[in-house]
Amino acid sequence: MTNVVQLDSTNQTVEMTEAEELICQNGKEAWQRLKQTRDWGDWMLLGEALQVGRTWALAASKSNQPNGSRFNKEMGRWLDQCGFDDLDKSERSHLLKTMNNRDAIEKWRATLTTSALLKLNHPRRVFEKWQASTQPPKPKKASKAVTQSERIAELEGEVTGLREQVKERDEEAVDRDWKTNSGDPVEVIEALAALAYKGPQVESDKLDLVNLRFLIGWLRTLEARAKKGQPKAKKTVTAKPKAALAKRKAEAKRTGERAAAP
Repeated sequence: MTNVVQLDSTNQTVEMTEAEELICQNGKEAWQRLKQTRDWGDWMLLGEALQVGRTWALAASKSNQPNGSRFNKEMGRWLDQCGFDDLDKSERSHLLKTMNNRDAIEKWRATLTTSALLKLNHPRRVFEKWQASTQPPKPKKASKAVTQSERIAELEGEVTGLREQVKERDEEAVDRDWKTNSGDPVEVIEALAALAYKGPQVESDKLDLVNLRFLIGWLRTLEARAKKGQPKAKKTVTAKPKAALAKRKAEAKRTGERAAAP
């Protein structure tokens, strides 16, 4: 059996069953109690009444969605006539969202402690807490100290890499300078060997200051590469200086024998 309820003088009527009327009446009484004390059961009774009102407003406004000017007008009429006109719009919105997810929210509430339930008895807070519980946990942010430490280590690694690049370029520059300015370092070493055995009378264009300076740098480069275990320079002292040294010794021996002859 249904009752026809005329809401105002516009002759707009709505049909509600006795069960729906009872839900609205229970919701109205619950709303009066909620003004004095907050109880989750009363919020649910009020929410059920609002669901009835939303269904009526959709039919009265001939709307498919609970929004728009026509729906809002009819919903406002229902709230006024049924005693919910002083219900805050934000509370009404959160309560209807809660009713839309009631089953899931009630299951979630069943996992909470009594202390938590006593604190969470307003639809806005309950809905927000439940919604947050459905989201995947956010990754923890690294502490500022850890971030700075990692950045420092990263910068130190970059500095070390740059130093190695500079060192390699310096070594390449030494080899390049020999080829460009000094020719073959072996020839300079041979000239030094001749100077050691023949004395100051040796004249050579290889024994100028520039060649000697490059020779020292070249030898230091070889030493550094040997310490690092890297391959030696492509151009190294070969058997040529040994042959030259043997030649110089033989020449010196002959010179000594001639000087000793009567």
